[in-house]
Amino acid sequence: MIIKEFNDDDLKIHEGFFENRPKKPSKKEHLEILRDSYKSIIAIDRDCIIGFLTIISDKHLCAYIALFEIVKEYRNKGIGKKMFKMAMDITKDFYMIDLTCDDNMIAFYEKMGMFRLNAMIKRNR
Repeated sequence: MIIKEFNDDDLKIHEGFFENRPKKPSKKEHLEILRDSYKSIIAIDRDCIIGFLTIISDKHLCAYIALFEIVKEYRNKGIGKKMFKMAMDITKDFYMIDLTCDDNMIAFYEKMGMFRLNAMIKRNR
């Protein structure tokens, strides 16, 4: 297992991403998301991306963790913790690092040093 910043390597992308989403990006679009983000962190197993985290930023004060997914069969193995710690290291000099998450992920992020705050969102379906 390798965890590193994405650098446009020629890697396969696992089929298990974007589960339960009404709109799933194509593999080409998924690569564009990784490429176009301020920073992207990937987890690789046997030349296949099995986890990814994208950071959007103004490059000075603010960073937003937009997407963070690990393929189901690789979850609960410490991969997400390592990826998140790498993201926190990359953004350590920023004033604010924000994300939104589902209720079942709150405990994970609190263990990683984040705290709850109100947020407003809109989802186009």
